[in-house]
Amino acid sequence: MVALAGGSLLVQSFVELRNADPGFETEALLTAQLAIPPSKYEGDEQLAGLLDRLKERTEGLPAVRSATFTNSLP
Repeated sequence: MVALAGGSLLVQSFVELRNADPGFETEALLTAQLAIPPSKYEGDEQLAGLLDRLKERTEGLPAVRSATFTNSLP
């Protein structure tokens, strides 16, 4: 009985999490993971320059409204 109640609560929590508002639009959202070679971009300034150029080029695409980079997804 305890396992059944615990399982039921777990499923209910999962359903509520799936229906929760994340605070941002999830329609037409694209995420990607980049593997940046550390040997080519050794310093923070080089990496920041690369990300700035990638952001500018991505935002320049016709169907893109905005772009951003992060080191972790919610």
